[in-house]
Amino acid sequence: MRLRGVTVIYLVDRRNREAFAEQLDEMYRQRHEVYVEKRGWKALAKPDKREIDQFDNEEAVYLMKIADDGEVLGAVRLIDTTKPHLMREVFSHIVTLAPIPNDPHIYEMTRCYVSNSITDRAQKAQYAGEIMAAMEEYGLARGLTYYSVVSDLYFVPFMTVIGEGVKQLGEQYNYGEGTCIAMMFPVNERGLKICRRARGLDDSGVLVYSDTPPPHAVIDKTRIGMAA
Repeated sequence: MRLRGVTVIYLVDRRNREAFAEQLDEMYRQRHEVYVEKRGWKALAKPDKREIDQFDNEEAVYLMKIADDGEVLGAVRLIDTTKPHLMREVFSHIVTLAPIPNDPHIYEMTRCYVSNSITDRAQKAQYAGEIMAAMEEYGLARGLTYYSVVSDLYFVPFMTVIGEGVKQLGEQYNYGEGTCIAMMFPVNERGLKICRRARGLDDSGVLVYSDTPPPHAVIDKTRIGMAA
């Protein structure tokens, strides 16, 4: 099935990441623009202006907002917490109130952003909401219970709105360029409904799988919940 002009978020994992290599490279460059050049995260700066780290490996799952012409508009990275992940390997010192997640039903969310090319605030919020809805859809399809995240404080109210059951894993921590906190937020139907309602999305879902990126994407939603 081919879709044009329809709201979709593409699932990219080890099955199709080679075909999406161009989009992934664009995502790394956009992340550098967002996190290093705009937000000033100096530790992530790279000479080639591609923000890529040790967790951008074959285990990583990406949910990507991609335009019909193939342009990347935003993305998020998800990692199984039984594998090496940011909270465990880099930010373990801020997890002081509970164990660091290590559960196949808990994935870590990192590097969630919307491209700097999107300057309209309403459109930026729309794309971010679509990515969050896709996260809930993916989590439900894979039987996840929570997403863990080391988040800047500005994101915390949004997690709280999504649903009850948000868990604080540590106290607020000043990392130089801002203040962050380790948390988990639930994956459930209530959160999905809230995301959809907030962004005017219908119940057909936004998350899709394709072996090839747009403009030649062929959608197969039956493959979303399959193990990579």
